[in-house]
Amino acid sequence: MSKKTQQVRYMRLFSMALVLLVIFLGASCRWGTGSFSTIGWDRLYLICPLGYLEAMASSKSWLLGAAVPFMLIAFISLLAGRIFCGWVCPVPLTRKLLVNRLDDKPENGCKPQAKGSLTVLGLTLGSAAVFGFPVFCLICPIGLSLATLIAIIRLVGVNEPSFDLVIFPILLVVELVVLRHWCGRFCPVGALLSLLARGQRLFVPRIDKEKCLSVQGKTCGQCAQSCPAGIDLRAENSCGELAVCTKCRECAAVCPQNAINFLRR
Repeated sequence: MSKKTQQVRYMRLFSMALVLLVIFLGASCRWGTGSFSTIGWDRLYLICPLGYLEAMASSKSWLLGAAVPFMLIAFISLLAGRIFCGWVCPVPLTRKLLVNRLDDKPENGCKPQAKGSLTVLGLTLGSAAVFGFPVFCLICPIGLSLATLIAIIRLVGVNEPSFDLVIFPILLVVELVVLRHWCGRFCPVGALLSLLARGQRLFVPRIDKEKCLSVQGKTCGQCAQSCPAGIDLRAENSCGELAVCTKCRECAAVCPQNAINFLRR
């Protein structure tokens, strides 16, 4: 692993740890609405954008308290794409560090894409409407991570042990290790953010063809092989869409020519 790759991963870990610290403080100090997945103030509360849509679908009503934060998240996604997946969500980087890969080895320079994720998104919202509660939240790896954190807080803070400390980590291990295509094919949160990111304007990866070794006819392709979303910036018609880019910067870190930048579109 190169020094640049290490630096990028340390920066992402720091960003994720900072978010978890805020959630930890919120739970410990009883901020917000009392839910492990929300942080709020007065009648406004921040919630997972998918969870917000699921809650509306299950309750058949508008949740005005979360509407403004949802629009804020949507606006950020319109500007910066799926930056949440690369710098806030602990799942992709955890899988990279523990399993040493996010998906299968690339085939012809491409990795499995989120072709079925929109179907999963539809099924997620549909199941919430049919059963009357957010079904996906029961297995969401992001929610399971936070629920495990809250279970630890309860154990340490009020000596309240529960089966959550066993069940949730087991489910996480299954999703992280066994379901190796989770982020690319099955995650409805990523699918929703990809939809919102189609008009993104900031941090769009671009390759300098004057520096790129592959464009010059030399063997390289490290950027395409390192990209968890299967995006090949060298191709005119990339095998991955830029809307699924998580801004993880793995491609820029491994490029020997420093030919990749994340610029304004």
